[in-house]
Amino acid sequence: MPTLPPPSQIWTALLFALAVAFFSHRLRILTVGGSIAQFFLGWVLLSFGGWQWTFPVLVFFVSSSAISLFRRKERSLPESFFAKTGSRDAWQVFANGGVAGACAVGWFFSSLDGLYVASLGALAAATADTWATEIGVVSHGKARLITNFRQVAAGTSGAVSLPGTAAAFCGAALLATSGLPWIPEIAKTETVLSVAVAGLAGSLVDSFMGAALQARFRCASCGKISERSFHCSIPAVRIYGLSFVNNDAVNLLCTISGGSFSLLLLRFLPF
Repeated sequence: MPTLPPPSQIWTALLFALAVAFFSHRLRILTVGGSIAQFFLGWVLLSFGGWQWTFPVLVFFVSSSAISLFRRKERSLPESFFAKTGSRDAWQVFANGGVAGACAVGWFFSSLDGLYVASLGALAAATADTWATEIGVVSHGKARLITNFRQVAAGTSGAVSLPGTAAAFCGAALLATSGLPWIPEIAKTETVLSVAVAGLAGSLVDSFMGAALQARFRCASCGKISERSFHCSIPAVRIYGLSFVNNDAVNLLCTISGGSFSLLLLRFLPF
């Protein structure tokens, strides 16, 4: 059983992670904190897992960053509604990629193949959620809360729509196929299907948690409702949800769900 990765792999991972983090910050995709978090996550993945663990994370990161820039000015909700906009911070990086990093370390020390499937499922859920949100907020179709089907503005936390759900499945399917070169030939179809469906399911868990538990606030100054606990530079009043359940907590639950569902589907469904 290995104790630590080879020094050459550690140094390669260090330089690669540093380059990706540097350019991500220069392109304003990540904040300083987000770049540091991405550097650490990338170093862990490449050091302990190699390219088979790193490539799917790159697929998530590049595709999600690109789609986030797509028609940004045409969002159907104002930026002030969302708790976080623009460059991603450290909490967002760990919420989306932390499960994959933990699985890579666990796999290195245990050699459990199921952890790779769980990692793909977690990243598929993160990709599905990001694609659904970004496409949903620029779509002109109807969006409804997943808990009561009440019509709301597209992009509202907990809302689902046909364009958003279709985008979610496409994102999950893309991420599922990113692991194809490292999935055993005998299980390729079953694994890809499990990961893609699990990614979609994880994004729906995200929607449900966002609608049922994520905190909403009303600004005491302008009266607007948003996900932000501060608005107009003053504390906002919580009117719904749990104060400790923010967007990062919902995203973490999304990725945990995607990883868990992928293992369950692969184990119990007769693909």
